Amino acid sequence: MSVISNTYTGDGVTDLFSLSFPYIDFADVNVTVNEVPLTILTEWIFTTGSTIQILTVPAVGDKIFIYRKTSDDFLKSSFFPGSAIRAKDLNDNFNQGLYIAQESESASSIAGDEAKEAAESAAAAQAAAEQAQESADSAAEDAQEASDLASVANINASNALSVAQEAKSDAAEAVIKSDQALSAVLEVIEYEVVQTVAEIPTSPSDSEGVKVVNSTGIESFTPLTGLPVGFVGDPGIFVQIIYSATANSWVYSAYNANDPDDRYSGGLDALSKSGGTMTGDIIFSDSQDFPNVNSLPSLP
Repeated sequence: MSVISNTYTGDGVTDLFSLSFPYIDFADVNVTVNEVPLTILTEWIFTTGSTIQILTVPAVGDKIFIYRKTSDDFLKSSFFPGSAIRAKDLNDNFNQGLYIAQESESASSIAGDEAKEAAESAAAAQAAAEQAQESADSAAEDAQEASDLASVANINASNALSVAQEAKSDAAEAVIKSDQALSAVLEVIEYEVVQTVAEIPTSPSDSEGVKVVNSTGIESFTPLTGLPVGFVGDPGIFVQIIYSATANSWVYSAYNANDPDDRYSGGLDALSKSGGTMTGDIIFSDSQDFPNVNSLPSLP
């Protein structure tokens, strides 16, 4: 097949491109960049009969297509009775027919290739459609099976909920028993009595218990875990701790007042025996009786 076009790829530098096909008139030559037609004289020009120049240098990767499209609107040359017949005119007319035939053959070949590609695409689309239908049928079957499984799962979930509720009840009971067991263990442990936090043993054995009589600063002692949030040690409060080798730390056990009656001493100190001032509201029971002070017996 005769060559009727040339294809180039832009490199960002080259603007001159060669033609390797014959043509009759400059107007029969066409140029496109990335399939966009360029206008002769304003966007490209001939520098020689076989070379064109694109006035704006094509960028890297641009597709340059130079092709021939011979006009078939009228003959290149016309002859009249008695006029001279030149060989060039005859050749132009013959070449015009030849070139148009070549271009038609090329267009037909391209159309055939495109038709073949379209047919292949259509066949592939048909196959994909059939596959999609099979997938849809399979999905419908899977959906029905999933629905059946969901029903079974719902029943199992209801059963599991019942079991979980029973387990929750058992767990609550187990917690109570665990607390009771822990209390029993704590009561069995013998606590070594130390007076201050500074006297807590530094190399204790596992499950060794200590009772710190003056717990001042216990909240800053380390290692110690489990101390109630916000707890602050006090000289009047003892704290019991147990060492855990597994946790590699002392573990809080309990605390209490050294003298339970001390809790009332503050109130007694606030009022002197000979007088004093009490602030704040005093709430009495609705059934409270207030005897007449004059009816009270005299103190010795």
